[in-house]
Amino acid sequence: MTDFSPLFTYLDEKFKHIDQQFLEQKQSFTSLQTSVDRLATKFEKYHDEQIIYKAKLDYMEDWIKKASIKLGVDYKP
Repeated sequence: MTDFSPLFTYLDEKFKHIDQQFLEQKQSFTSLQTSVDRLATKFEKYHDEQIIYKAKLDYMEDWIKKASIKLGVDYKP
């Protein structure tokens, strides 16, 4: 009868190693995904702020145009 114990031991160790590598890759991917999510959140916030600033700037420019007409001052944006 053939003794397969060394083969089973070898395969068991090999699969443990593969499982460990897979776990490390999964942790690495999770870390990368978290970083991308944080970056996307920052970009969305920045984009929203830019929209708000543009609206404020448009409002102020309209006010300046109206004031310049009433004051009789030329306004060239």
